[in-house]
This record gives sequence, structure tokens and C-alpha cells, in this order.
Amino acid sequence: SSVVIDNVKKTVFSGFLLRARPKTDLFELEFKKYCFRSKNVRTQVISTSSQTTRALTNGKLLSKVFVLIPINHKEQKKIAESISDIEILINKLEIILKKKKNIKRGTMQELLTGKRRLEGFSEEWKSELLGDILDYEQPTKYLVKSTEYDDKYGIPVLTAGKTFILGYTAEESES
Repeated sequence: SSVVIDNVKKTVFSGFLLRARPKTDLFELEFKKYCFRSKNVRTQVISTSSQTTRALTNGKLLSKVFVLIPINHKEQKKIAESISDIEILINKLEIILKKKKNIKRGTMQELLTGKRRLEGFSEEWKSELLGDILDYEQPTKYLVKSTEYDDKYGIPVLTAGKTFILGYTAEESES
């Protein structure tokens, strides 16, 4: 994601960076930081970009992107302040969530190894080979047959590693 940095003294720019300087005093710095992250602006930038290993654009293409800007600087500051407050709240919640996930991980480790037992249970645990208690099947019958994906369908098609959605299909598995 893009970041606006204030008062940078010594800087090295990558070859894939465009630097824009304001021509007018229309923008408040903090508002500008959020303005260029908006879906409207990002969609325009992406649509004018050429795709290679990364999205590429240039100053001429970017100069044709429209941005919505309140003329009143006080309103810009208030908008930026409001978004900043939300970001601070989200960051605090992410810290709490990370702590809760660590607690869950530790609790799972203790419960799933028998180190900690739930109240009312004291029976022995036994060790089993997965092959003795589970049957494995190839997922072939669950693979989609068509790659004609469309957002109007409701069933997501995931990559093999389930890292992202390739598209949506109307196909349903046979079982």
C-alpha cells in the first residue's frame, strides 16, 4: 500500500516510483494521504496501468485521474482525522486479536496434547495412526471442469493452496 512520508531528508527511490508535487495548495497533506487510497482513485489508476510483472503507469496517464476534493481545508482535515482515528482503533483491535490468537494457539497446544484436561474428563488418551482411522481420497471429483468464472456465480474457486479466489463458478461437486 502507498504511504505519504513527511519531511524526508535523504531518500532513494526505486525505479517503479512516481513522485508528484502539488501545483496548488488545494490539498491538505493528511487528506491527500487518504484520498489516493480511495477505491475510486485506485480503480482509475489500475485501469490506466499496463500489466507486466507489476502494474506500470506514468505521469501522463496519472494526470488524467479524477479525484474528489472538498474545497474547504477544514473539512479535509476533519475527514483525514476521522479516517486516522479509525485506523488507530483498527490497529488496537489487531493487537488484541493477535493476543487472542496466541492464547488460542497455546490453549489448543495444551488441550490437543492432553497437557491440560477439561473438567470432568480423566480417561486415558491413545495414539493412533491416521491411516488406521481415516481414508484419504484424491480431490479429483471436486475439481471444477470449466474455467469460465463469473462474479454472478456464488461458489468461489480457490487456488490449490487456498491463498486466493480464482473466480466464481456455478458448478457443484458431485458428492
